Amino acid sequence: MPSPERARERSWLAAGLIFAMDTLFWRFDPPRAVAAVMDESAHAATALLLLDLARLPASEPVLAGTLLGAVVIDVDHIPSEVGWDILTNGTGRPYTHSLFTLGESVLLAFARPGPWRTVALSAAFGIVTHLLRDMATGGVPLYWPLARRSVTIPYIVYAILVFAAATAGRRFGEETVT
Repeated sequence: MPSPERARERSWLAAGLIFAMDTLFWRFDPPRAVAAVMDESAHAATALLLLDLARLPASEPVLAGTLLGAVVIDVDHIPSEVGWDILTNGTGRPYTHSLFTLGESVLLAFARPGPWRTVALSAAFGIVTHLLRDMATGGVPLYWPLARRSVTIPYIVYAILVFAAATAGRRFGEETVT
């Protein structure tokens, strides 16, 4: 297990990664594939920082579910990349970037026993972190199918949360408990 100092260093490294990626997005217009890798890295770092801030256990099922929820939700962008607006008609981000998807994840969790429930609930947490970041970086159709309007939060709110998580970080990067 790393020392508390190493864990804090890893927390600040994750926060630095997030802010560096966002700065690059604002200053340049990277190719779509590069932007996707940068954004998914920032989503993963956000999820890990907020997992630590929430003081959730760092077990393998929790880490796996959290990272899956934080990153895999963006597979819903693929249809628009091939020219289909089936998931984005009238919105900036796909409809699946909504509380509806989060609710489905929670329902799935309660339909599964044992470690699968932990993975599914952790995925729901990862989805929350993903939606939070996306609300700060452009908005999401949070209330779809009830409303298509995009919900946003000021980037500074997200930045303060990332900063608070990095400041409070004690366990980021510790070995997992199985």
